[in-house]
Amino acid sequence: MSCRVTCFLILAHPINGFANKGVFLAVFDVPIGTMIFPIKVNELQFLVFFDYEQAYQGFQNTDF
Repeated sequence: MSCRVTCFLILAHPINGFANKGVFLAVFDVPIGTMIFPIKVNELQFLVFFDYEQAYQGFQNTDF
């Protein structure tokens, strides 16, 4: 079971760390139970994904 999440993301990239330098709008089907940590930066809401496999799949499927 999963829920669709559309949000700004800051992701810790499992390979080269690029993710923590970039912010982008993405849509994920996130499995229920995935740890998602919300933070606020300059009044903007961000989500940090701690499911690295999910995050990496998102990166592979995102055009920059």
